[in-house]
Amino acid sequence: MFGLTRHEEASELYRQALAIDPNHESALSGLRDVSIALDEFTQAADVAQRLVSLVPKSAIHHLRLGEVLIAIGVPEAAIIELQQALDIDRATPHAKSSYATAPIGATVFARMSAAYAKSARWSEARECAEQAVAAAPAQADHHALLGDAYLGMGQRTSAIASYRIAVQQRPDHAGWHYLLGTLLHHTGADKEAVQVLQDAVALSDRAEYYHTLGRAFLGIGDSKSAVSAIEKALAKRPEAHHWRADLADVQAQRGWHKEAISEIDQALAVAADHPVLWRKRAELLLRIDQIDAAAADVLEALRRDAHDVKALTLMSQIMQRKGNLQRALEAAERAAKLNANDAYARHQLAVVLRVVKRRGEAIPHMIAAVRLRDQDYEWWVELSEDYESINDFINAAHCMVRAVELVPMELNLVYRLGMLYFQSGEYDEAEHELRRVMVQLPSAAATIACLADVSLAQGKTDEALSLARRAVELQGQVSEHWRVFARVLRTLERYDEALEAARTAFQLDTEYAPSAFMYGILLLDFAEIDEAVTAFAAAVKADDGVAIYHLCLGMALRQQAPLAKDFEEFTQPQPMHLVKLTAAMQAFDRTLTIEGDNPRCIFERGVALQLMLRHHEAIASFDAALVLYGEVHPRPLSGDAAAASMLDKNDLAAHIRQRRALSLALLHQYEAALVDQRYVLAVAPLSVQDQYIYGRLAYLAGDIDGALSALASAATSMPGNAMVQQWYGVVLFAHGRLKEAIIALELANDLIPSSGTINALLRDVYKADQRIDRAIGAAQRATRYDSANPDNHYQLAKLYMETHRNGDARAAVMVAITLKNDVIAWHMLLGDVCAQMGMFDNARSAYLSATSLDPESTAPLYALSRLLVLQGRINDAITNLEQALLRDPQNGAWYFELGQLYEQRGDQDMARAAYNKAILLDGDKAAYYRAVTKMEAKQQVKTKETPPVVADTEVVKRHAHKFTNEAEMFLAMGDVNFEQQLYDTALEFYQQALANDMTYALSWCRVAQTKVKLGRATDAQNDFHQALRHDAKCVEAYVGLATIANNARSFVDALEHLRMAVTINPNVVVYQVDLAETLYALNQKDECQQTLRKMLKYLPSDAALLVRFAELAMKVAMIDDAFTALQRAINIDDGIARAYLLIGRIYRQKGETQKAVAALRRAVKLSPDLKEAQHELTMVAPLSVFNRRRDVD
Repeated sequence: MFGLTRHEEASELYRQALAIDPNHESALSGLRDVSIALDEFTQAADVAQRLVSLVPKSAIHHLRLGEVLIAIGVPEAAIIELQQALDIDRATPHAKSSYATAPIGATVFARMSAAYAKSARWSEARECAEQAVAAAPAQADHHALLGDAYLGMGQRTSAIASYRIAVQQRPDHAGWHYLLGTLLHHTGADKEAVQVLQDAVALSDRAEYYHTLGRAFLGIGDSKSAVSAIEKALAKRPEAHHWRADLADVQAQRGWHKEAISEIDQALAVAADHPVLWRKRAELLLRIDQIDAAAADVLEALRRDAHDVKALTLMSQIMQRKGNLQRALEAAERAAKLNANDAYARHQLAVVLRVVKRRGEAIPHMIAAVRLRDQDYEWWVELSEDYESINDFINAAHCMVRAVELVPMELNLVYRLGMLYFQSGEYDEAEHELRRVMVQLPSAAATIACLADVSLAQGKTDEALSLARRAVELQGQVSEHWRVFARVLRTLERYDEALEAARTAFQLDTEYAPSAFMYGILLLDFAEIDEAVTAFAAAVKADDGVAIYHLCLGMALRQQAPLAKDFEEFTQPQPMHLVKLTAAMQAFDRTLTIEGDNPRCIFERGVALQLMLRHHEAIASFDAALVLYGEVHPRPLSGDAAAASMLDKNDLAAHIRQRRALSLALLHQYEAALVDQRYVLAVAPLSVQDQYIYGRLAYLAGDIDGALSALASAATSMPGNAMVQQWYGVVLFAHGRLKEAIIALELANDLIPSSGTINALLRDVYKADQRIDRAIGAAQRATRYDSANPDNHYQLAKLYMETHRNGDARAAVMVAITLKNDVIAWHMLLGDVCAQMGMFDNARSAYLSATSLDPESTAPLYALSRLLVLQGRINDAITNLEQALLRDPQNGAWYFELGQLYEQRGDQDMARAAYNKAILLDGDKAAYYRAVTKMEAKQQVKTKETPPVVADTEVVKRHAHKFTNEAEMFLAMGDVNFEQQLYDTALEFYQQALANDMTYALSWCRVAQTKVKLGRATDAQNDFHQALRHDAKCVEAYVGLATIANNARSFVDALEHLRMAVTINPNVVVYQVDLAETLYALNQKDECQQTLRKMLKYLPSDAALLVRFAELAMKVAMIDDAFTALQRAINIDDGIARAYLLIGRIYRQKGETQKAVAALRRAVKLSPDLKEAQHELTMVAPLSVFNRRRDVD
């Protein structure tokens, strides 16, 4: 009965069977299926559920239950059942290899797709439909389901493809034909839509089929067929008054707008509440510019249906026409939000966004519009123009390709496609399209000019020149053709002709931006910067929306200020230059507003900031430019591709790094700057100066070898560049190659003779090379050419002081202080000079000035202490040194000196405390321990009737245990005995020290020194040589050898040893005195005098040593210096008879006999056995009496 479609009878029989056996599977299956056939879905669901419970592992029962649940509108529950059916089917033996190939698998996927579609879960619906198609591709309904899913996802093109397959497999399915035809009509493919819809009406004459067919006829312009189809639709559905709006469209298409409005009026008379009719009349009124009436009608439509997307779209168009862009945008946004798949709504939103200059936002909506209606070539052209406006020429070309495909004979679009290919760099494609135009229009000058541009880009310069010349011959009054001609000539480096062609282009149309731009580029080539600014300004005025015009205007404005290429050239810009740079910044900012990711612009902006000395901001710009441009695979600059290429003749990354290196260096970030400059040299050297800049940076970063190599190359390449030679000299100096440094700096000085900086450098190199006279000459020139630089005067003062020209030194340092009086070192130098000149009050004043500059500084207090020692004011010296130590309580060396001053004053307890403090702070210095032990040993000597014996070494042991090794302890014990002239005992201790460490040079020296005292000079000489074998710089060994040689009157050997001692330690005055005495003994008086003059800076506070100095100075005619030294000696210790003897001799030489007698008498009084003083006195005293009498007479 079920097979004979006698469903009710079949249902009754199934019920009877079930009354006999309620769980009969076949009866339940039959009742379920017949219930579905009778649309009794509730009963079918109950029966299907019973079957699933009865046979839970039956895939077919779960499938049928899923189908019933879909039918009763429970898709989520259906999906669960269908998934179970699929799982069971997978587990069956036939499905283990490929379950999707079994018939039930395909059916399950199909039903799941339908269920997902019911829940609007389109992605899942598509996936299941694809599985169904893959499993059973011959099933037409599976393709239809896939079409449904694609349609739900808004992918109309894919939906059309699926419906095409469905109707091919089931050509008798009218519904699928209708769906396919409707989609084709909505996408603008009305010609194909007509064919498909005609098949649909042939299969089923439903009213909506005829209506859509009429709309398709209307789309292809067949008004007669459109009217016929729509009237048939109305005949079948007379109440569909809104369809009359389509008849009105037919009238409007013929240009009969009044008749069309009349048609709508008739419809409104019987169906005034239908919103479509009000909307349609509003459209017609808008076409004949009755904007207010149209606005009123569209409001009526929206009052009846506020969610009418087409009415909202029309409202946006009306508001746009009225100039109310805000309301136009609001309406368009609302329409697109209500239905994102309405092509006209998305298109209108894109149009409004474009009008309000939000083109970037318009593009996504335009893309959606053309996807929904991809047969409208005008929309593809609009989208192409949108891409072109943001310089995305590749996508612009792709869109224009589609437009040309739709209307292949529209030559203007073909020409525009060729232009877009050219701008996107696809030159072969551009040539192909432009030649297509030339075939049809061989005399089209615009096409010929563009083809010339393309040929030039392809490297076919001769062809480009021929085409460009032909274009200007055909239409010589067109500015664009002359612009192309100028560009070709410029590429051929025929600059004069190019400039004339560009000038002609500009004069023909001063408001044509590309020609003004090209003229500006040529003017830049000729360094006509001011005129270039005018040309670029004209380009900007003509077309404010092109980034590269603003960029080049900014570049030209920036070039009106001088470009700093070296560190010294970065100075505060003049006001007129600052104005130009500010204007350039505005142009660059405008460029970035249009094209925010243009690396060239960001770089140029960085250069302007750099010239304005805003280096931190400049570096940030350079960083951003480098990130955008890239280094390994640089992206091409956007904008006018041809013009961009003209701007970048070198690697832009190299330019960026070169300029960034300068700013980094000026901010003292030398390592980072060096990395940038290294890149420039390795990847794209821009000029010979790059080596020079690299050398300077390497020097500043501490890479002296790298600096030397780079600057040597630069100096060879640029021998006439004084700055290069100067810095080459600086690095040679730093490398210790003084002779070569002098040559380089002297060459620099020859190139710029009046440079204070170069002469200052020469001064330092001459000084290092011991060419003091030349150093002074260079220093004098430095002060003359750069007299405002106080350091030049200070350095000259130091040189004067070294050559004992203390008066000149004082004058020079006072000039430095006058220019800049807040440098402590300069006041300290003035104090030192005055101290050497014996101007102790002035020295004290200078030190106090230094203290006032930095009250916390200890150096002036220490200097004051040394000054007071020279004056013999031990107590005051102690006070100052104590104050210095209050500020620097961790200075062990000063505590040691304080101990010496206490000991000199006779305050043994305080001396001991000071020495102990020095030991506590700096306990690894044996000198401190020895000072303590010697002092304590002397104390014991004073308290004992007999000289101390070995037992006295217990004094030493109390301190010696602190030494780092046993040798030091025995040395200290030896020192105590040596001090007490117990040389045998001292030698025993020194030899024990030597036994502990045979490699310790000092132990060998002590043994040798003691042997000298014991008269064992030969043995001592061997020991001194042993000391030198272990320490080649042992000064005491050299001095000891010199002493032995002098004692043996081997003055040449002595001189050799003393020179070594002075070389190793030039600041020890006693060595200098020994050297001078030896030189005098060899009758080398000039060098002796030079040595004594060097010592003037380091005259000691040791009175005995001062006397030795003075006696020798007198022998080489340095009388004034000798007298000064003797006065200092007396101030320190007025009990030295020989000092007064020498003073007496000086007075006698000066003819001041009375003073001479007084001094000699003092000498005799202090030392009655001093026969020299007695002899001098007997010779001078009579002269003194005679001179007194002569003065009386």
